[in-house]
Amino acid sequence: MAYRMTRHGEKRAQQRGIKFEAIKFIIENADIRRHAGDGRRELGISRRRLAVLRRKGSPATLIERTDGKRIIAFEESGVTVVVTTYPLH
Repeated sequence: MAYRMTRHGEKRAQQRGIKFEAIKFIIENADIRRHAGDGRRELGISRRRLAVLRRKGSPATLIERTDGKRIIAFEESGVTVVVTTYPLH
């Protein structure tokens, strides 16, 4: 699957220290999917799912970087477009 970031998404990810590798990991492993309006979805990985991914050998750095993080994205012509990223408080 292809991915791209909007300029806003790139800016917010940079401000929040969220690397593209972590964003891709969230998209590929998300088990939290909520409607976010205008055809967009909020994606995240639950702590339960992160524990499973850890046991299956996913890199600990990615587990740590994605814990408590969410992205807003939409599909466009088969491409997942990331609009923004944010941490849960």
